[in-house]
Order: sequence, then C-alpha cells, then structure tokens
Amino acid sequence: FMNIDRIILLISVLTKNIRFIILHVLVLSIFAVSYALSAKKTFTSFSVLIPPGGISTALQSFLPSEMTQGLGGAIGALTGSSGDSSNRILAILNSRKLAELVVNEFDLERRFKTKTIEDAIDVYYEITSFEINQELMISMSVEMETDYFHPEENEEEIRNLVYNICSYLVDYLDSRYTELQTENARFQRITLEKRFEQNKAELEYIQNK
Repeated sequence: FMNIDRIILLISVLTKNIRFIILHVLVLSIFAVSYALSAKKTFTSFSVLIPPGGISTALQSFLPSEMTQGLGGAIGALTGSSGDSSNRILAILNSRKLAELVVNEFDLERRFKTKTIEDAIDVYYEITSFEINQELMISMSVEMETDYFHPEENEEEIRNLVYNICSYLVDYLDSRYTELQTENARFQRITLEKRFEQNKAELEYIQNK
C-alpha cells in the first residue's frame, strides 16, 4: 500500500506541475535549437607530408668505386638530407607565391570580404598551419569557421573549401617536387657521365703509360 500511495502522490505532483514541466522542456528545447543554428562550427582539413630523403646511391653500387668517386658529395650537396627537404617544403608552403595562388584560385578575397589581396593573404596565413615534428614530417592543416546563424549550405561550403585548399597545397607540392626531381635527375646524369668519362680517360692514360 505504501508504494501505491507514493505513486499516487507522484502522479498528483506531476499533474499539478505539468504546465511548468512542459514550459521548462519547451524553453530548453528552443534554447538548444537556437544555439545549434546560431553557433559557429569549425571545420579542419589535416594532412601529414613525408619529405623525400636523399637520392639513393643505387647507381654507385653497380659501378667500380674508381668511377663513382666524388659523386656522392656532389649529389648530396644538391639534394640534401631529409631535414633539408622538410625545410624546403616548409619554405614553399610559407611562400608568398603559393599564398597568392591559393587566394586567387579560391577567390578568397571575396570569400573573406577583404578590401585588398594583402588582407586576404593575411587571413590565409591565419587559417593555415604548417609544422615540422620530431620525425621531420610536416603536418599541414586548414581551419575555417562558419558564420553565425548559418544555413546548412554554409557548412557544406566551408567543409569543401578547407578540403579543397588542403588538396591544392598537396598537389602543388607534388608538382614542384616532380620538377625538382626531374632537374636533379638531369644533373645526376650529366655529372655521372662527366665523371665516368673523366675516370675512363684517366684509366686509359695509366694503362698506356
């Protein structure tokens, strides 16, 4: 009987305060929906870049040491170590040339509502981050916020924009390094041919002496 009395009492209390409970739930719901619609949302696109190491010495392993002498220093001076590669990538990412390309490619001057391209570039540097970690890998991120009281289309636009900017940066680096690798390969071929001919001439001179 005690449990029945408690249930009856609880029903009585709920009945008397039903309006207050409904009003309280309604206010909280309106507040939650308003906050969800009005609050800014942040979207981030993140990528990790692994810089290429030094040029392989595979070619040297197939040739006599007399004919490859001096090649390692020349090639190494040109290509550098992984740490040098990371620093070069970081310099490219922080370059003004790349900033201008991104601003123009994605019409960020209009997007950021800036008066000049200089202001748009400043905002671009604020939304991008490039860092080298202890493993000499480069972490790259692009982060942007939606507007207050934004429609759903605004979220989709920002989500796609940060992804596209990040992808553009990666593609740009890939194309730049393809160019550098082509130049390096040409330099290596010329250097190897010169050194080969030089050592060949020296060996022939010694044999005929």
